[in-house]
Amino acid sequence: MTWQRGGGHDRNLVDRRAAWDEINDLHAVPPRHGLCLRREDWKYSSAADYLRLRPSPIPIDRESLPQTDAG
Repeated sequence: MTWQRGGGHDRNLVDRRAAWDEINDLHAVPPRHGLCLRREDWKYSSAADYLRLRPSPIPIDRESLPQTDAG
């Protein structure tokens, strides 16, 4: 993960479940560290955009995201 010190933590996400687990884990970092109460409240996060509450600071390319089990 990008939050760990040192090298060697990068990896290729080759299946959709692993990709979404990583996205969800990254969205959980700000509230986990007391920076906000809910992941969608963090100003610099894309969590609110994924929930379609408001656009994120950097637009999400939804076509490049892995499909969910729901489609």
